[in-house]
Amino acid sequence: MSTDLVGLIKNIADIVYKELPYKDETRKKEIAQRIAIEIADKVCSETTSVIPPYQLESELWLEYDVLLTQKNREVFYNLVLNGRKKK
Repeated sequence: MSTDLVGLIKNIADIVYKELPYKDETRKKEIAQRIAIEIADKVCSETTSVIPPYQLESELWLEYDVLLTQKNREVFYNLVLNGRKKK
């Protein structure tokens, strides 16, 4: 696993962690990491077509109840777009 991919997962996990509505910190961290790995897989997968950042954001909301703030949305979009460039 490349350091770029690890950084992408870590950064997405940090964003998702801040937005999760759970109180249990350990559970919150586990869920954020799992979501980040799934999102990073979609971003870096060569077998799927390119998924726009807004669609990934919608999946966060629909599948995981994660609603991004404006600041985190901008960071998330940049991570997604930059993650694709580094493949």
